[in-house]
Amino acid sequence: MDNAYYDQLYLLQDDVLNLVFREPYGFYLTGGTALSRFYFNHRYSDDLDFFHSDCAVFPDAFRLMLRSFRERWPDITLEVDARDFKRLWLKVQNTILKIDFVADRVPRIGIPAVRGSFRVDTVRNILSNKVCAILGRDEEKDVADLIWISKKRQFFWPTVLADAQTKEQFTKDELSYRLSTFPIHLLNNVHFIQEMEQHNYEHALQVIIQDIQAGTDNHLAEKPLSIPLE
Repeated sequence: MDNAYYDQLYLLQDDVLNLVFREPYGFYLTGGTALSRFYFNHRYSDDLDFFHSDCAVFPDAFRLMLRSFRERWPDITLEVDARDFKRLWLKVQNTILKIDFVADRVPRIGIPAVRGSFRVDTVRNILSNKVCAILGRDEEKDVADLIWISKKRQFFWPTVLADAQTKEQFTKDELSYRLSTFPIHLLNNVHFIQEMEQHNYEHALQVIIQDIQAGTDNHLAEKPLSIPLE
């Protein structure tokens, strides 16, 4: 996909963000799009992930949200309608956007930040979710985001692991193994805005693994440009 496509996709994302946060239904933006659009601008993101922390409220909040979507885009498609997970597909001309809504039943780290009129997840909570995701799948976007968070934020790895372990039980050896066996060539599939050579990603993963095993501060942070994890 070329930059012109993403220009159109981001305009559509903006329309959706404005619609979602116009209503006081309690959703917040999380995941790779929150990272790339509101923190790092490191890669293009193709979808939107909205979480809700009150599982009892989630069904009614989504029902009202879906009504607002259908008033704006009558042809929007509800593909998945599970109890805690909803997936919408929105097509406008040649632009297609996937929109997920999730009732988040695991502990959230921190309170979503207000960015303009949008509610956006904290980098710290996104990082803990990325760690959990990496344990279960070889998804290149998760690893790319982990590396970029490590480059741009200062933190203590045992604290990050403790955050993630409130959501999923694992050991640092299990996480290190997942990272050490990740097929690094998959990062070529990520649509980066800020590019790095493959050997730099390999080095970054090695540093991350070493820090996890040693239980130290994150040594990948680009000081003095990086800031503490929020």
